[in-house]
Amino acid sequence: MNINRIFFNKVGEMMKNGNSGMNMQQGANQLLSGKKLIYISKPTHGGFIYWKCRELIHTVKKKTKRCARYLDINHDFSRAALVGVPKTSYDPKNNIFYIQMDNEEWAGIGSKMMMNISMNILFYLHISFWIYFIYYRMLVNNKNNVFSKWKTNE
Repeated sequence: MNINRIFFNKVGEMMKNGNSGMNMQQGANQLLSGKKLIYISKPTHGGFIYWKCRELIHTVKKKTKRCARYLDINHDFSRAALVGVPKTSYDPKNNIFYIQMDNEEWAGIGSKMMMNISMNILFYLHISFWIYFIYYRMLVNNKNNVFSKWKTNE
């Protein structure tokens, strides 16, 4: 079939050509004998940007659900919440909870190291940041010069 004939025909001829002008006369389609199938789909709303936004929203939903399912299947949060809590025993005298017990002794070497870093490095960084931040805000707002209008020129 000539492509130009498909593109430049009138509406009535388009219905006659249908399905890119291919005859459907083989196998189970012999009942149609010379008739052509026409595939008509419903019109789709929205443009290119609309469909890309829809696809993005669908992808974000799918990926967040996948992440939640991964966490649900592979992580035991009830077990993680009890890190540092000693096991309970049927013997009541073994269930004494010592209030000054080190949780790091139960959590392992990584937790012990992180505790040492937090106490010896991060704590001082935190305090020094807040001192700097308060001093800087005082400079920016001219709060360190608050009593200057009562100064005498003597």
